[in-house]
Amino acid sequence: MKFMKPVGETPGQIRDTITVALVASMVALASALVASVPGGVLGIYLYDRGMSKGNDIAVGMIGALAAGTFVFVTVFAWLNNKHHKIGWRTPAIALIPCFALAAALTWLERMDPDYPYYSDFVFAGWVVILVCGLLAVYVCSRFATRRSG
Repeated sequence: MKFMKPVGETPGQIRDTITVALVASMVALASALVASVPGGVLGIYLYDRGMSKGNDIAVGMIGALAAGTFVFVTVFAWLNNKHHKIGWRTPAIALIPCFALAAALTWLERMDPDYPYYSDFVFAGWVVILVCGLLAVYVCSRFATRRSG
């Protein structure tokens, strides 16, 4: 009777993959936090050229989340690709914590009595974060993902 080789990854390979994913998450988070500061400042400047209209906190948060989303997804996918070839799901899954953070901040903003005034900013922020996230997934698909076929 011939014994077949096991298909899939061994426990050691799975442990290595989890370790790489955790380290990549931490490095990507640190990179995203660093990128979110200039992203927020740039968002404020592009919105009103630095002349405060009273919306600077909302606009700065949108810019910070958008820049952080792009950097987190890109760095996470790039670092995972250094370990092994990745598919399209790796950058797509990296979007989940970015959207979760934006959702948590949106939920906290809803408690503000001025929320109806800021609701247009929140909607615009979600659009900008989505565009930056999808752009990051596209960029990652061009340089890091496996080609099928």
